[in-house]
Amino acid sequence: MSAVDYSTVVWYTGEPRNPDPRPIDRDFHHSVINDLSARFSYQLLENKVGYLRVVSIGQGEVKEQSDQIRLGLINLKKEGVDKWILDLRYNGGGNMEPMLSGLAPLIGEGHIGGSVDADGEERRINKIENGQFNNWGRIACEMTNQPEIDSSEKVAVMLSRYTLSSGEVVAISFKGRPNTTFIGEYSGGYTTGNGFDQISDELILVISGDIYSDRNGKIYERHVDVDISIPFDHKASLQEDLQVKAAIDWLNK
Repeated sequence: MSAVDYSTVVWYTGEPRNPDPRPIDRDFHHSVINDLSARFSYQLLENKVGYLRVVSIGQGEVKEQSDQIRLGLINLKKEGVDKWILDLRYNGGGNMEPMLSGLAPLIGEGHIGGSVDADGEERRINKIENGQFNNWGRIACEMTNQPEIDSSEKVAVMLSRYTLSSGEVVAISFKGRPNTTFIGEYSGGYTTGNGFDQISDELILVISGDIYSDRNGKIYERHVDVDISIPFDHKASLQEDLQVKAAIDWLNK
């Protein structure tokens, strides 16, 4: 990829290991999923449901990006939110550190997943400790340990075929969390950890080196599954969105 703007320069064009037969709206993918100006957003929905949309995050200031997400949790908690929708349908990847750092209180404490190499040997261990995301044994960025979110609070994670790469890592970090369900479409299947090696002033080499696993040791070689399958309609408003309606129904049971 380009070291200037992180756009793709050239990519492997051989046969993929796990081809996805589903059609992709290329215009939507280019204009929305790959929109570098897109930002995290949140809002309060009916019956004290907090809605969090975590989109792709490019290279940038990790602390600033993490704080934006964490502030969304804090503000919604002040509004009395005790049920959550995490929308990862527009997340095509990028830097996972601000995503997981910002969402840490919602994910919960302890071992939240990691990765294995091609032989199945553990390579990476991801943890949340005192509201801090630990990546490769280091704190990604210093965060305050707030807000307090109990594991009894229900979380509906929404996925689509456009949920890719680090968006899938975030989804996997919620696998095994109590009171959590997954709604929508199974993810796009880019569940690998990638190197990020700058080889010149203009180019960065990105090669997959490991496969992500959840807190229970399940390895995600193909994609992240959902519990309630509903097609993603990216043209629907939030009020008309069938996945959002299903999430609210589940949260209110």
